[in-house]
Amino acid sequence: MNLYFTSRWEPIPDHDSYGHDVETLYLMLETEDVLGQGHDPGTERMAKMLVDHALAHGWDNELGGFYQDGTTYGKPESRLKESWVQFEGVNALLMMMHEKYGRQTDAYFEAFQRQWRFIKEYQIDSQFHGVYELIGTNGKATAQDKGRIWKAAYHDGRALLNVTERLRRLARLAPGELPKGGPSEALDGKVLIPAGVLTESIAIDRTCQNLELVRPIQPCGVKVLSQTV
Repeated sequence: MNLYFTSRWEPIPDHDSYGHDVETLYLMLETEDVLGQGHDPGTERMAKMLVDHALAHGWDNELGGFYQDGTTYGKPESRLKESWVQFEGVNALLMMMHEKYGRQTDAYFEAFQRQWRFIKEYQIDSQFHGVYELIGTNGKATAQDKGRIWKAAYHDGRALLNVTERLRRLARLAPGELPKGGPSEALDGKVLIPAGVLTESIAIDRTCQNLELVRPIQPCGVKVLSQTV
């Protein structure tokens, strides 16, 4: 997706913001949901291209998480990880778990689990709460301050609300209706999402009624059961 343009609306090539890629796919699909017209195949195809591009060129295969930006088809130029990008990423990756793509591959759900794990382990301040603005390649915050003029609460707030609701909907599905890699096993009123390599097993509480953000911050009813390596 072109990010910068000249005064004549000519795209300035070879610069990509991975966070805007994943945020845009969500905004496009959400707009069609609000209009009540269903997802246009062309919109779905573009959404998939955006998230696939971000995963191919801006994804950290070691720690998880999306880098800041880079060239369109080359290596990332900035390997810092901004908080808003990570929350938009976790929202978009789970959104790709809808019926069409979720039944074809579990790659998006595995990336969603790794993305959420990165946020919990590195982006969230477990001592004083809130999220660090930038995380370096070593997994450490580049600065301890968490707010500045450009920081807004809608990225993380929207992502947590959307992820919570989407996980609840997945938990209500019957086994035969579940996308590939989704919840598959009932366990004492919960649904177990199978773990893969470097991912986490997550249980979704079917009885969770109220949205609560607990420490560490996590969607209501979602609990880590185990971790595999």
